[in-house]
Amino acid sequence: VGGGRHCRFVTLELRYRNQHRQLTALVDTGNLLTDPVTGQNVTVLGANIAREMLGLSREQLLDPIGTMTKANISGLRLIPYRSVGKCMGMLLGVAMDKVEVNGETVGKIVAFTPEIFEKDGFEALIGGVI
Repeated sequence: VGGGRHCRFVTLELRYRNQHRQLTALVDTGNLLTDPVTGQNVTVLGANIAREMLGLSREQLLDPIGTMTKANISGLRLIPYRSVGKCMGMLLGVAMDKVEVNGETVGKIVAFTPEIFEKDGFEALIGGVI
């Protein structure tokens, strides 16, 4: 995330089963990702968070359909996406118990990318709808 553009970061609070995490999220105004089933906005989390919270490896995230059929994690779902330079793909997602920014719920659905964001100063991408 460069080019001299102003970046806006927010604190994102996640709760999944007995786990609680606070992350730094980049507000990405181009992120209009939604869950096709519920229509909720989807927050994108890096591979390191998938490992910490669900025990999923980067390799599992690279094969979302295979992982969904083999992993013993209830509530997994596929989130279709399109991005610059890629026609279409799927991300593995799950419904969290809580996803909040500044105490306000922003949708409970998260998707996991095989990428690790931490080196860029954030751990998640949240849509520009907040």
